[in-house]
Amino acid sequence: MTSTVHWDLDLTSLSPIAHREETAGTTVMLRREKIFQPDGRVEQVPAISGNSLRGMLRRIGEELLRDVLDYEGKLSLPAAHALRNGGALGRTSKEGVTGGQLRYLCSLVPQIAVFGCAAGSRTIEGKLQVGKVRPVCQETAHILPRVVDGSGLGSMFDQLTLEPYTHFDDVGVAATDEESSHLMRFEIEAFATGVQFQSWVRVERATGVELSFLREVLEVYRVRGRLGARAGIGFGQVAVAMEEHHVSGPADNDESWRDHLTANASDALEALSLIG
Repeated sequence: MTSTVHWDLDLTSLSPIAHREETAGTTVMLRREKIFQPDGRVEQVPAISGNSLRGMLRRIGEELLRDVLDYEGKLSLPAAHALRNGGALGRTSKEGVTGGQLRYLCSLVPQIAVFGCAAGSRTIEGKLQVGKVRPVCQETAHILPRVVDGSGLGSMFDQLTLEPYTHFDDVGVAATDEESSHLMRFEIEAFATGVQFQSWVRVERATGVELSFLREVLEVYRVRGRLGARAGIGFGQVAVAMEEHHVSGPADNDESWRDHLTANASDALEALSLIG
């Protein structure tokens, strides 16, 4: 039996949140999406893509999987890339992966079943769906499911900040003060600390093993609390609250993914060799 489960995510930034789209002069801008307002206006509202959040969850899943299977140095580069980043479609010298082999691979490796990947010249569709991460503000209140009354919310423009930085490039002693000050300074547009966001995660028709795996991934994410880019310079820390909603299937459909993988470790490693 399989189950469908939905999680509502509420996040609060504990440090600036950056998500690059393009550069305007020396300013790295946030990604924006077009949102029609109730009065007919159109606003370009900064938001974090669902792909960014999905990528963070995928990398947590890969780390958990690696700890159990201990495959360091045992996988081909395409297989390692598929587990960590989703892989890439391309030609391969191997025979095409059949539908039966794909099902076998997914039954053994929950990382592949949940997140999907590119396997040689074929794409494995994962069971996970991830929503965009949108700020709670005047311009998004009418499309966010857990905003009852948006009249007291601030504008998105009040939630943004410009973080200035200086890059000390080695331009040589001949550079003038004007050249040095102009070329080495840049700004990062970001969501300010304390901004609230809403998102969601949903898994469709997951087995007990897959559901157990995803629940652990989400719990690690709740504790780790990362979002967006530039974590190396202090960006992207978030407090994460989530609420699980059972949609269909058995409510207690949960089977230890760790026990499953430990019992089938050699088969799982052999199945991963299909990716290439």
